Amino acid sequence: MKETVLKRILKVLIVVCILLVYLSLMMSDIVTYASSDTGEENVIFEAYFENENGERVSQIEKSINSEDIRLHIKVEVKNEGYLNGQLELRNANFKFKQEEIEGVNEITDNTIALKQINAGETLDIQVGLEVNLQEEVDLANFNQENSIVLTGSYKNAMQKESSIEKENKIKVALTAPYSEEEEKVKLDTRIITNKIYNINGENKRIIQIAIISGLEKEGYPIGQTKINVQAPEGAEEVTVQERGTQATNGKDEWENDVESLKSEQNENELNIEINNIQKDGKIYYGEGKQDKIIVTYVYAENMQLAGEIKTKASIQIYDEYGTILEKEVANAITEESDEIIGYQITNEQNIYKGKMYAKEEQEYKSITSIDIRYPGIEQNIKLNEGYAVYRQEVEGEVHEEESKLVYKTSLINKEELLKVIGDNGELVIKKTDGTEISKINKEKIDTEETDWIKVTYPENQSEIMIEINNAQNTGTINLLNQKAIKQEILDRNTLKMYSNIVVKGTLQQTGNINGRDIESNISLQDTQTKAKLDLYFI
Repeated sequence: MKETVLKRILKVLIVVCILLVYLSLMMSDIVTYASSDTGEENVIFEAYFENENGERVSQIEKSINSEDIRLHIKVEVKNEGYLNGQLELRNANFKFKQEEIEGVNEITDNTIALKQINAGETLDIQVGLEVNLQEEVDLANFNQENSIVLTGSYKNAMQKESSIEKENKIKVALTAPYSEEEEKVKLDTRIITNKIYNINGENKRIIQIAIISGLEKEGYPIGQTKINVQAPEGAEEVTVQERGTQATNGKDEWENDVESLKSEQNENELNIEINNIQKDGKIYYGEGKQDKIIVTYVYAENMQLAGEIKTKASIQIYDEYGTILEKEVANAITEESDEIIGYQITNEQNIYKGKMYAKEEQEYKSITSIDIRYPGIEQNIKLNEGYAVYRQEVEGEVHEEESKLVYKTSLINKEELLKVIGDNGELVIKKTDGTEISKINKEKIDTEETDWIKVTYPENQSEIMIEINNAQNTGTINLLNQKAIKQEILDRNTLKMYSNIVVKGTLQQTGNINGRDIESNISLQDTQTKAKLDLYFI
């Protein structure tokens, strides 16, 4: 009997032990599973492109001006839990397009904030990419590997939180945007001066050609621009003036030096070389910019000139092949022209009529540009500007009515001005009765603490006189004007009829210069305000 009881107890103990071992193993598996259920194991992240065959690839080639770059992104949460995360671009040569995408809270240039992704859910999206290159760029950026990183917080079924960071490598190799059939080089040329002038007591014929060059499309940075000009033989003097080489190296006209701009004359052939020099491993990248050059030829008075001036631009871009793009144009030497002093008022700023209807002062900006294109051609250059009219053409008939525009302030760059007037010249701004408002010379420039000289005008100063006396060098002087429209007379219906204000200026006749009048247009809008202010060259 005792033996039977003992056997039964032993059997029970054996069963209990087996059960304990089994339960222990089960609990161990459960703990192991729970402890491994983190974001690293449970979140899947992929970023890729699709090639022309629909295959997934990590790198593609695209034209630098492409607007159809699409990145595929897939984020999946397996098993259980949920993810709150965001995607981030790092060291990228592109940025995200601002789009509305299901499953996404917000897109910025470099981040995508995701909505919560729960267990069993997959976020599968496409997002557009835009090329994103700075004005100073490392050449490696055109063919670099980029990182897109998923970061965020994952919580499993037990609400245990873990941070995740998963990275995918992708690459967009940026290529030149040109096809064989397209115009690649922008080259505009014009003979701006062809006239006999008295220079130091002698009559000389001066011919000047203005040259604008650059790329027709936004493309690779320009490594070097070469401009070849062929003119009639017999020139006594040939000079090159730059008016800014923004397309090639980003320099304003007073910034260039012999290293970045060189020229060489060989008989009737002139060669100009503009270089984009690497600095600290970076080069300048100017989208949509232009190089602006004036070439001056001085001939004897009795020189009979005919034929044409041929200009060729050869632009080498910074692609891996050192590609050279070329264009050639020709200008016939025909009628005389006198633009040895360039003068224009740039007023391309559309104005909203709301304040004008309320007879309130409406401020706007303009630029007065005076370009001296031959040194010492005239000791005293005089201009009048500011008179303005409302203008509208109806059925071929032009209607005009006087408008009152007043000057508030003008800003003048010290370095730009000093380059032109030198040590002995001066810029004088006066009222129309001759009363001096401001006189700027080297002494005044030296006393100014900022890079800009500010001229403040008397109240209600609607017209001004500008004098440049004894300018020592060639170059452009720009007055950046803050002006205001005073609309105190016209009733609403009359004002509504007019869609433009025309501002007038006059370059006065002097011994060497023919006088001429110029006009600049301000567009008046009823519904919206748009502001665009450009400084044109020719």
